[in-house]
Amino acid sequence: MDSSFDARDCLRRMRIERQRRVRVDALAKGSVPRVLCRFFPRICRIIAGMNFRFIHVLIGSAFGAAFLGAACTYQPPTASTTGGDAGMGLGGAGGGSAGMGGSPGTGGGGMAGMGGTAGAGGGTSADWWAKGWQRRVKISFRNANGKPLTNFPVMVRLDELRAEGILTLSSGTDLRFFDADGTALPHEIDVWKKGEQSFVWVKVPTIDVSDSDHIWLYYGNSKTIDAQNAPSVWTSFTVVYHMSDSTAVKPIVDSLGAHPGAWSTGSLSTIVTGQIGEAVYFNQNQFIKIGSSSLVAVNTNEARTIEAWVKSTYDKQDQEIVWQESQCIGWHLGTTMAGNFWGSFVVNSTMNYCTAQTDANVESTSALDWRYLALVIDRPKGSMSLYVDGQVTKTTPIDNTGYADGSGDFTIGAEYGGAKSFLGNIDEVRISDHARAPAWIEAQYRSMRDDFLTFAPFEVP
Repeated sequence: MDSSFDARDCLRRMRIERQRRVRVDALAKGSVPRVLCRFFPRICRIIAGMNFRFIHVLIGSAFGAAFLGAACTYQPPTASTTGGDAGMGLGGAGGGSAGMGGSPGTGGGGMAGMGGTAGAGGGTSADWWAKGWQRRVKISFRNANGKPLTNFPVMVRLDELRAEGILTLSSGTDLRFFDADGTALPHEIDVWKKGEQSFVWVKVPTIDVSDSDHIWLYYGNSKTIDAQNAPSVWTSFTVVYHMSDSTAVKPIVDSLGAHPGAWSTGSLSTIVTGQIGEAVYFNQNQFIKIGSSSLVAVNTNEARTIEAWVKSTYDKQDQEIVWQESQCIGWHLGTTMAGNFWGSFVVNSTMNYCTAQTDANVESTSALDWRYLALVIDRPKGSMSLYVDGQVTKTTPIDNTGYADGSGDFTIGAEYGGAKSFLGNIDEVRISDHARAPAWIEAQYRSMRDDFLTFAPFEVP
């Protein structure tokens, strides 16, 4: 910047902009010079009669030239991705840093300078989705050390630190998600709490092996309608139970909308803080009965993946977390008297009070804390694997020739008739219609632990 720039030209530009009625926020758009000249015209005339090079000498550094020069190089934001200049500070493409007391322009997001305010992102981008949405956030996936993921439901936790102003609406109806190529993505709100942390599921078609692949979140439109589409988020699942506040009423909500359940005793359970928003506390006096187990039974040449988050109050006893069985044929996910997590798959029972079975088990040490369990039953491959916190703990062979009777019960928190009832908290019970890959299970664990995403500073149009 030339430090001898004539301030009178600056004032002329300001008058032109005023005549065009360009609305520029004095705080966010860097228009301090206009405010100064509007309310202190004498000071402006004094500055106009001086040469900036002389001012530079008085201040005695290049900082002086940058400080005063920036005041007279104001340009309004344009319809591009280039950021506006900072008010009485240093601006630049993609944002820039605010100078003394200035606010950055609307580029890609700037850092606050001396007394400045960190900025939002820059002018109206050519790829902005719609005018009604006032803000957006770039959400990137931390998958550089993972594997490619497809049809992946990612857990997006939202609060004011990650998306300023995101929780001003009471229901989150303005949320919209888009892939990097502009494809709209289906989402489902698990828990929404105005002014607090909220939890939203978004299905992403593909996630690359990188830390740069990303999606966009748009928000800030109080006049739009809700666009949730829960069934489209869970297209590769058989049932999905978030165990959130809606679970405390009847029926028990299945996000796919096809297989609701009910409390065995008819009374409501207690909602507690879960791994993902909220969870259900089981007191060993009640359980959730879904109904016929045919939808989750594993027939010949079929596969299933059973997932759940659990926090046991007392783990050294036989307890069922999720259970499917008919005539002693089916699968179990629970805990044992030895204090282990337990997965079992049974076929070809002799029906001698269920004591003689072809039984396969996998076990892993339990703990009195939130743990993520995944039981993968893969009959085509003839194997069953138990995962704890995203890592496989044991794999055992299973039979692919016997049948799976699906005429029995499918329950959460106990087995048939309420036996082996669970004591503790259960969250996010899901069953997939195929065997999930190890990389997928690990990425799900990271996603639900809030260790899979990074959030860029919000941008404005």
